[in-house]
Amino acid sequence: MVRAMIRSVRAHAMMAVLAAMALWAFALPVPAFAQHPSVPTLRPPVAALLQSAQAQLAAGKPQEAMAALRDLERKVPDTSAYERYIALRVRAAVMVALGDEAAAAADTEAALAAQLATPEDRLAMWAQLSAFATKLNRPEAALQWATAYVQAGGQDDAVRAALVRAALALGQCKPVVEQLAVLVAKAERQGHKPPEAQLRAAAACQAKLSDDDGYYRALERLLQHYPSKAYWADAIARLQRRTGFHDRLLLDTFRLMRHVGVLQDPDDLMSTAQLAVEASLPGEAKAVLQAGFEAGILGKGPGASAQQALLARAQKLAQADAAQFEEALAQAQRQSDGRQLFLLGQAAVFEGQQERGVRLMETALERGLARQPDDARLRLAVGLAAVGRRADALRLFSAMPERDGLADLARLWLLALR
Repeated sequence: MVRAMIRSVRAHAMMAVLAAMALWAFALPVPAFAQHPSVPTLRPPVAALLQSAQAQLAAGKPQEAMAALRDLERKVPDTSAYERYIALRVRAAVMVALGDEAAAAADTEAALAAQLATPEDRLAMWAQLSAFATKLNRPEAALQWATAYVQAGGQDDAVRAALVRAALALGQCKPVVEQLAVLVAKAERQGHKPPEAQLRAAAACQAKLSDDDGYYRALERLLQHYPSKAYWADAIARLQRRTGFHDRLLLDTFRLMRHVGVLQDPDDLMSTAQLAVEASLPGEAKAVLQAGFEAGILGKGPGASAQQALLARAQKLAQADAAQFEEALAQAQRQSDGRQLFLLGQAAVFEGQQERGVRLMETALERGLARQPDDARLRLAVGLAAVGRRADALRLFSAMPERDGLADLARLWLLALR
C-alpha cells in the first residue's frame, strides 16, 4: 500500500516542479530603472544574455540556452550577487530541461543560499528542491525542504504529499499523520474521496505510534470511503477491545458482524449463539447457528458435537418461547417497566415477525426502561433499519451517548447503512 502511494507522490511532485520551473524561467525580471537604486537590477548585457537563454528554453532548445549562460560567464565575469542569483535560477530550469535534476537541485540550493529571494520565491524553491530530492531518491533532503515549505505556509498539496512520501521512506510517522490529516480533510471538504493509499498509510502510522484511538478513527474513514470485509473485521475486533467498551454490548457487535458479512469464524458463531441464549433470545441463537451450518462453517471438526448440542438447545428453547409468547406478552403489557415487553419485541423480530417486533420495542421504550434504555434504543435502531425505516434508525444511532462503546458502535452502524 505504501509503495503505491510513494510512486504516485514521486510522479506528481516532479510534474509540478517541471511546470513551476518552466513558468518561472519564462518570466525573467525586467531591469529596474536607475531612479530606484534600492531595487535589485540586471545590467543590460546580463539581461540580454539571460533573456536569450530564456527564449531558447521557451523554444525547446536547452542546449542553446546553456550556451547563452556560458556566454554570460565568459563575457560578464563580474556579475553582482543579484545577477548570479537570477542566473542560477535560469540555469536550474535549463538543467531540468536537460534531465539533470542533480545539477538543477545544486543550482537551486545555491540560489536559495544567496538570501535574495522574495518570500514567494523561497516557497517556490523549497517546493522545487523537495521535488528534486524525491526524484533523486534523497528522502532526508525531500523531508527537509518540504517541511520548510509547509511550515512557511505553503499550500501546494503536491509538496505536502512529497513530505509524506519522504517521511514514510524514513519511518517517521508523526509528520505522516499530521500531513495526511490535512490532505484527507481537504479532500473531504471538497467532496472528494481521499486516496485509499493515504488512509491506509495513516492507519499504519497510527498503529506504529501505538495510537489506538487514531488507528480506530483511520479505520472508520476507510470504512466510510472504501468499505471491505477486512476493514469491517478489523474495526469491530478493535471496538471490542477498546478502553471503555462494555462487555454487555458484545452481542451487539456480533450482530453488526453478521450484518456486514464477517461473522464467519466458528468460535464467533458459537459465542453469538451462547450470548443470545443468555439474553433470553434463543430464536436469534437458532438463526445464527442454522446459518453457520448451512454455510458449512459449523458441523465439522472437533467442535461439531458442541455446535450440534447448542443448536438443539436453542431450538428447544425457541419452541417453548413461541408456545408461550402470547401469554408472556399479556403479562409484559401489564408491567410498568418496559423491559420484558422490549425483550419480547426482539424475540418476535428473530422469529420472522419484524414489523410486530419493532412496534413492541417502540411501545416498551415509550413506557420506559429502568435499566440501560440507551442499549434498547441502539437495538431498536437495528430493528428499524431491518424493516426499512432508515431515517428513524439513523436518528437513533446519531443520538447515542459517548459511553460504554455505544457511540462507537452506532457510528459503525451508520457506516454500514450508508
